[in-house]
Amino acid sequence: MDEKKERLKQRNKEVRETYFKVKKNNPKWSDKAVTEEVAKKFYLAVRTVNAIIGYEGNYK
Repeated sequence: MDEKKERLKQRNKEVRETYFKVKKNNPKWSDKAVTEEVAKKFYLAVRTVNAIIGYEGNYK
């Protein structure tokens, strides 16, 4: 696997881990609020975070 794909794979793993950590630490937050927080932290669009969490398309 080339470097770029490996970096993206690592980023996606960290996005998922962060999502579930934020969700666990803030149980009263809605999924939307958690997703927005993760998107801000990683400088990604909310839709991209949703795709990563859901293993959609290229984010498997």
